Order: sequence, then structure tokens, then C-alpha cells
Amino acid sequence: NPVAVSVETSNVKWNGRSHPRLKLVSNITIIDKSFEITVTGYNKQHVLQCTISSFDTSTCILQLAGKNTKLVDIQNTPIKVIVSSCPCDIKEINPGNNIGPINIVGAYKLDVKPADPPQHPYPFITVYFIRNMGSVPGMSVGPCVHQPPYSWPSIALPAVPMVLAFEAKDEEYTVVKEGTDNGFEIKVKPAKEDY
Repeated sequence: NPVAVSVETSNVKWNGRSHPRLKLVSNITIIDKSFEITVTGYNKQHVLQCTISSFDTSTCILQLAGKNTKLVDIQNTPIKVIVSSCPCDIKEINPGNNIGPINIVGAYKLDVKPADPPQHPYPFITVYFIRNMGSVPGMSVGPCVHQPPYSWPSIALPAVPMVLAFEAKDEEYTVVKEGTDNGFEIKVKPAKEDY
């Protein structure tokens, strides 16, 4: 892997020229299977009389290809912050540009244990994500309820996820779900054939 696939033909006219023999070669990578991993974080806090909710997500595709198994198509969305039921002017500092606590940049190690039916009908995969930083966005509060304006800065913290272990099932399922108002969820599903 990758493998070369070729086709050979004779007596071909192309670009106004005759070719007695023409051989075309393409190198392709054979992929066993691909899985879409979606990590979602959510948080709800009550500040003064306000509710501040945030939502952060990252996705990636895990391609199983023997020694060439890898993460591709990594997509991190900026954290989304919503302020509701609030008489105060509370705003995210630098909205739309904060990475949030969920931030995938790649994997430094991928372990794949083959299926061993009937006890273990699916391969078992462990993804060790590259360690990097995430952040909680800074917020500003205008004058409110006899309080002067104030703000707090963005807070850097280790990004999640750090490690993910799952069975490579043939259907979508939730691998991890922590908390209801505050927590995170990781889902895995077989990816489309075009990966």
C-alpha cells in the first residue's frame, strides 16, 4: 500500500497524435474502512441573573489502512457562546475566533487490535491525540445591577480529547457521554465510501 493500477492499450489517437502503445498508471491507497469521530462539548453556567451556554465541536475521519492508518479531514469549529435571560450586557471577547476546549490537531499513535470473533467481533481502536491547547473564551460585562463594568480573560487549558478507545462497529454509536448541562460526548460512525 499504495498500489499501482495500470491500463495498457494500443493504436490510440490522443491530442492529434497516434500512439502504437499507451500505458496509464495510477497509484491508489487501499482503505479497509473509515470512521467519522465527532467530539462535542457543552457547558451551561449561571452568572448574575444570566445563563451562559457554550457549544464546541470537532470532527475527523479515521482511515484504517494497515500501517498507513491515519486521521484525515480534521475540522475544528470555533466555540459558540449564547447568553440568554440576561438583563446585563454580557459579551464574548473576540467572538467567532475562540477555539474552545475541544481541539483536534492529529494523532501521534493509533493502535488497532484486529477482530477476534466470536468474543470480539469488531476491531478495537485506540487513538492517542496529539497534545495541544484549547481555551475558554474571555467575557465582558457592561454596568449591571449596581456593578461596574468588568471582564475576564480567555483561559488556556489542555484540549480534549486526549485518548479515545472504541470498537469499530458497523453502525453509529455513542462511545462516551459525560454530564447533561456540562460535559462532552463522543460519537463514532462508519464514514461514507468517498473517504
